[in-house]
Amino acid sequence: MVAVSTAVYIDGFNFYYGAARPHGIRWVDLRRMSQRILGPRHAVEQVYLYTAPLHDRVSDGRAAWRHDLFLRAVQAQGGVEIVLGTHVVGQRRLPLLLPDGRAGALVTVLQTTEKGTDVNLAVDLVHHVLCRRWSAAAVVSNDGDLARAVRIARTEGGVPIGVINPHQGRQSRHLAEQASFMKTIRRSDLAKSRLPNRLQDASGAIEKPEGW
Repeated sequence: MVAVSTAVYIDGFNFYYGAARPHGIRWVDLRRMSQRILGPRHAVEQVYLYTAPLHDRVSDGRAAWRHDLFLRAVQAQGGVEIVLGTHVVGQRRLPLLLPDGRAGALVTVLQTTEKGTDVNLAVDLVHHVLCRRWSAAAVVSNDGDLARAVRIARTEGGVPIGVINPHQGRQSRHLAEQASFMKTIRRSDLAKSRLPNRLQDASGAIEKPEGW
């Protein structure tokens, strides 16, 4: 059996909040994880990670440092291309949720919005498939907004496009309807795909943060 040349497109926000954070395993070799999930029928040639740098105004500073360390680590390990969007931070007036479920008085909140990552993923997926860069692809996300990109890549590109759901017990119907095949990230997929505790890049040593 000849393995199919495959690329994996990871929605970083969905991956982190759907799998890495709930399972408490963040220090993950994304290419190794992808290969484990897809199995021997696929040869994972490249992983694309779509994320955005954390903003110090909405984190304790350490969170932004840990995120940057992780991005350095996956690049040092190899096989992962990082495509960065942005975080836009602003103020917004929203009603306070009362204990009985009713809306209360308006309060000013600091709101962070991730911009560009889903658009970047969708554009790259369709572009790469139409250029015949890969023989198959998989999208790691549960965001139904990506369903149209998956459909176009599958139907116009003529290659199988799978969806790997980071969330346990919750699946976007729109994505599932367009996918050639479905997989789910399990805790064991993360646990058996950890990055080395220590890596090295041009900037120096990279050590796994405590608790990751």
